[in-house]
Amino acid sequence: MLNKFTIRQSLAEEADGKRAFDSPTGFGLQFDDLPEASMAPGVSSFLTIQEGCDKFCTFCVVPYTRGAEFSRPAAAIIKHMNPCGLAAGESSADAYRRAYECDTVSAFGGVVALNQELDAETAVQVINVKTDVVIAPSVSAEALQVLAGRKYTRVLEAGPVRVVGLDLRTVPGGFLVQTWDQTGFDRAQCKVVTRREPTPAEWEQLEFAWLAVKHVKSNAIVLARDFSAVGVGAGQMSRVEATQIAVKRAGPRAEGCVMASDAFFPFPDGLQEGIKAGITAVIQPGGSMRDAEVVGAADAAGIAMVMTGERHFRH
Repeated sequence: MLNKFTIRQSLAEEADGKRAFDSPTGFGLQFDDLPEASMAPGVSSFLTIQEGCDKFCTFCVVPYTRGAEFSRPAAAIIKHMNPCGLAAGESSADAYRRAYECDTVSAFGGVVALNQELDAETAVQVINVKTDVVIAPSVSAEALQVLAGRKYTRVLEAGPVRVVGLDLRTVPGGFLVQTWDQTGFDRAQCKVVTRREPTPAEWEQLEFAWLAVKHVKSNAIVLARDFSAVGVGAGQMSRVEATQIAVKRAGPRAEGCVMASDAFFPFPDGLQEGIKAGITAVIQPGGSMRDAEVVGAADAAGIAMVMTGERHFRH
């Protein structure tokens, strides 16, 4: 039996101005085993709902068929279908703080997703930043009181989802479908291709970075440390430019980071941008005609490189 996930909202104008083409009159999705979801009163544009629901269905807030993406409390801040911040922490409040610190500028007007209950401590942090949507498995009464005064913040409480069926993208005159990317992290399938192997601490961060870059649009680069993304380069036409953006976002925090690339490096230049910034280990699928050159650049810098053999390549 399929349950229906429904968001109901008015057609009142949003604070930032509604566009004529994206005024929704209703929204419905059907998922297997999805319980009834509830939403605090408010207004939404099509794009905001799409952004929130896309990440609700495919990000850390929702366990996949074979288990949660992140077992620890995790938080993501989404802008334009990409995470500008993502972190795991000791609590939701800790995870949100770390996610926000990744990119404090881009977090403005974002969608916040949590994989644990939204509590008052986290809500107090959220209201300090303009936030369009907050999604969590549950919301405490105290958190709702904290958020009650935020007129344009929508709060969505929704249970776990099993991702089934196909991922669909519309095109003029038709649509494209593909299976969902349910690739996790399997260390046994990874291959260390450099002379230096990752340290145990680097392996932990490489796993986190690989799961994080999965949800960033290609060309995608994530710099991570301490179970937090500190630099995200998303949706660039050039992988080297994606790396440059991630490095710029990270600033001095890049020193000692690990780096994840959602697809292979076609040339060593993207990797070298990370090396110049101070990364110590990198994870990528491999498969380039110039893999030997890329591995050679890693060896020359004394960093570790792991190849997964399977790309994410989200579009």
